[in-house]
Amino acid sequence: MGFLSRRREKRFGLNESNFIWQLLNLGTKTKAGQNVTVDTALNVTTVYACVRVIAESIAGTPFFVYKRTKDPETKKDIKQRDTKHPLSDILRVAPNKWTTAFEFKEFIGYSLSLWGNFYAFKIQNGLGRIMGLQPLLPGSVKVERKDGEIFYTYTPEGITKPIIFRQGEIWHIKGLSTDGLVGLSPVRLMREAIGLAMSAEEYGAKFFENDARPTVALKTPAKLDKDTEKALKESWNDSYNRTGQGRGTAILQGGWDIQLIGMPNEDAQFLETRQFQVSDIARAFRVPAVMIGLDDKTSTFASAEQFFLSFVTYTMRPWLIRIENSANFHLLSEADRKKFFTEFQIGALMRGDLKSRYGAYAIALQSRFMSVNEVRALENMNPIENGDVFENPVITPGPPDDGNEPDDEDIDDEE
Repeated sequence: MGFLSRRREKRFGLNESNFIWQLLNLGTKTKAGQNVTVDTALNVTTVYACVRVIAESIAGTPFFVYKRTKDPETKKDIKQRDTKHPLSDILRVAPNKWTTAFEFKEFIGYSLSLWGNFYAFKIQNGLGRIMGLQPLLPGSVKVERKDGEIFYTYTPEGITKPIIFRQGEIWHIKGLSTDGLVGLSPVRLMREAIGLAMSAEEYGAKFFENDARPTVALKTPAKLDKDTEKALKESWNDSYNRTGQGRGTAILQGGWDIQLIGMPNEDAQFLETRQFQVSDIARAFRVPAVMIGLDDKTSTFASAEQFFLSFVTYTMRPWLIRIENSANFHLLSEADRKKFFTEFQIGALMRGDLKSRYGAYAIALQSRFMSVNEVRALENMNPIENGDVFENPVITPGPPDDGNEPDDEDIDDEE
């Protein structure tokens, strides 16, 4: 377990019993009869798809450290990307020796989407500088406030005694919270909707396990004894109710009849129920249905673009700002916060098609609020000489005009 195995086990007077949060991780049985946990919830394709969209969107958005400074010419406040700050490589390249920056940010999205909390241990040097970050399993962390200080009790699988961390040792990102101490688990809040989706999927699986045939009852006007009834049932099941095998044709004589028990899938609106649960879960995650593969026949390319823009504005932007604010508070010292701050490059999520991007760049260049090198940087191109000058490329400067027009003889000579 790396640093965990070498971690001190001082207790700070906290309870070391079998923690209640471990019982909560076992899940809660829903009204649909399903035991919903993070693991079982991920088996629901809609939950998995929504979590993946959010986590990968966070992971794919560049995360930088910026420095507040002054423009040397205008003396106005500007920001510059800082690559020398120790936190810069942690956020851009790798937070530790075994995790890439993409994987680390992806785990942040996973933890927040499912647990409502993200925790990471700060690997610090002797001067208190953060040299690395190690993610902690959110389901194994309990947060407590004692005597005005916050403690984090960590009990991962394989460790017999809880490990206690102080607030300054943990980077904690909280989702929506009712007490300001811990975030609410989206899976726990959505357990009824997820449980209903699990039950519908389980019902469908059992239905098709039976070769998509409803249960039947055999009716006869005659009265049968128990032995005859048992033998008849076994004979029928052996001949006509075998899963995965061909079935023969039943021949009924002597007043026998067949009655279906239970409604077929189309009568029970089975497909409609499953589709509604997809929309219901996606709505809770605030992920447009088109982004998780739900076929919406009313959507067009234009409306899909608006869905993507809405996703960036109302789903990803709040998550990214929450992470930025938490990083500034937990990963930068009070002195550093006066000069440095972290920020996602959210524009990376809003890249349109090639024609739309180049059209926007043309407007920006003609309006002179972007330079050529700024445009090239957005397209991952190297800067060019004189590319930082704010000029309108449509207006091409030429040789000075002396006000004289060419005479007819000059024109004739040229011809």
